[in-house]
Amino acid sequence: RSAAMQDFSATPLLSFYRLHYAKTFVLLERSARAADECLKNNLGFTDFCPSCLHAQATKLPKEVCEKCGKKAGFAGPLWIGLTCDDSFLEAVAKENELRQLEDKHELSKLFELLKNENARELPPWFYDLHDSASALKIALKTKTGDAIAELKKRGFAATRTHVSPTGVKTNAGEKEIARLLGEK
Repeated sequence: RSAAMQDFSATPLLSFYRLHYAKTFVLLERSARAADECLKNNLGFTDFCPSCLHAQATKLPKEVCEKCGKKAGFAGPLWIGLTCDDSFLEAVAKENELRQLEDKHELSKLFELLKNENARELPPWFYDLHDSASALKIALKTKTGDAIAELKKRGFAATRTHVSPTGVKTNAGEKEIARLLGEK
């Protein structure tokens, strides 16, 4: 929004959360029209229901869950578009391989997670399996990796998130997450 106020569109090239900070590297383009389009297409809210786990990206926040009718939470306004540019991310990952950095292996893992998280079919939120199981009042019986494998087996896109070790970014809905967590 700050870029748009100056008639710049901002395209995220690389965005991540690490340790205690969030960073985003952006490509700026001077154009009032592009700035308006950028905001229209990529700025919004995420609504989340702590009772039934329903989540969605919206242009305006909703305080009541449209699935179960209970009080919902929301975050925003925030970026709901892609957070990395695939070609830029690939170039940075290749550059990391050429360098002899102390944390080279850790960065390689981060870049791989970012690449997976940035898939177009995935929503701009993730489910934390521990929090989701707690909200549903069920004991968590599956490991994160096993949950991801099972979601993929069922035809959904799913990946770990770099933000949380128990976070899963997936296009599966809340019913599928609840079903998965309650199994075994």
